[in-house]
Amino acid sequence: MKYLTGPLEQRLSAKIDVRGLDECWPWKGGRTKAGYGIVRFNDEFLLVHRAVWELAHKRKLGKYQCRHTCDNPPCCNLKHLKRGTNKQNSNDAIRKGRVHLGEKHGMARLTTRKVVRIRALRKEGMFCSQIAKLFHVAENTIWDIVKRRNWRHV
Repeated sequence: MKYLTGPLEQRLSAKIDVRGLDECWPWKGGRTKAGYGIVRFNDEFLLVHRAVWELAHKRKLGKYQCRHTCDNPPCCNLKHLKRGTNKQNSNDAIRKGRVHLGEKHGMARLTTRKVVRIRALRKEGMFCSQIAKLFHVAENTIWDIVKRRNWRHV
């Protein structure tokens, strides 16, 4: 980890469990509730994987995210860290099955079958307000389903 040379870098390298080149390098220090490494430096809390990426690339991520290709939050191996947008990160999570969509989501009040029926009723000309009453949901919920802002995967 020759790119870690200054005061912050030395603190980070002391708590990263460096293993094989392609293996995860877990953070051995404090972590967030989600499992990401965190360190306090100059009265600021830093996410370790972001700090490692920024130090290695000598630039700030800014509005971008530091994505883990290994899906291991405490990992600090630079080979597993990629810069990306929030959308790219969300799409990764969906593609890898880390996000529950539709009726698998804990807050879902509808089923896939009901969503298909809602869209069919709207195509047949029924008003969103009527469909909402039929399924005991808000009219905006029906509108979002019909416009595919919700339940896009169906």
